[in-house]
Amino acid sequence: MPHLLFFYLIGDMAEGELQYRGPLVIPLVGSRRLWWLGKITTLFILAIGYTVFGIVTTIIGAAIALPWAMDLSPFLRSGALWTVPDTMNVMALLAWFVSLISSTLFAISLLQITLSVWWRRAFYAFTSISALMLLSWLLGIDNPILVRWLPGSQSMLLRHTIFDSGVPNHSLAWSLGYNIVIVTVVFWTSIWHVHHVDIWNPTADIHLKEER
Repeated sequence: MPHLLFFYLIGDMAEGELQYRGPLVIPLVGSRRLWWLGKITTLFILAIGYTVFGIVTTIIGAAIALPWAMDLSPFLRSGALWTVPDTMNVMALLAWFVSLISSTLFAISLLQITLSVWWRRAFYAFTSISALMLLSWLLGIDNPILVRWLPGSQSMLLRHTIFDSGVPNHSLAWSLGYNIVIVTVVFWTSIWHVHHVDIWNPTADIHLKEER
C-alpha cells in the first residue's frame, strides 16, 4: 500500500504539466530533454524522501511503545520468523531498506510517468503499474522461483535469499542491479519519446512531432 500511495501522488507530475502547461513550460526550460531530466531528478529525490520519511515515521511510532536499542531484538535473532545473518545489524538493515525501497520506487515510478506521457493518460499508467506491483506480490507468495524476476519483489527485503532460504538466488545486489537495468532502459526510451511527443496537441492520445 505505501508503494501504491507513492505512485498515486506522482502519477500526474509529467503528463498533467505536459497536457496543460507544456507549450508554456518547455520553452521557459529551454528544451524537452532538459524538462524531462528535471522530472526524473525530482522523481529520484521524491523516492528517497518518501522512503526515509516512511521509515523514520515508523521508528518514531514504534519508539513510543517499545524500548530503543541499536541491536537487533532477541526475537528477530531467534529465527522464529526469518533467518537473520549474524553480520546484520540495525544500521545495515536500515541501509538496505532505504536502498531497496527507494530504488524500486524510482524505477517503477519512472516507468509509470513514461507510460503516462506515452499514452497521454496518467490514470492508465497508474492502473497498469498498480496491477504490476500487486501481481508481483501475489505471484511471489506461492512461486518462490519467480520472486527474483518480479518487479515488486525487489523492494521486499524479507523475500531475499539472505532472509528466506526458500527463495533461490535472490540477492540484495541482484535487486539493485535489476532496478538499475529498468531505469537505464526506461530512461533512454523516454528521452527519445519526449523529444518527439506533440506538446501542441494535448488532447490527442499519441502524437509525434515531425523531425525538421
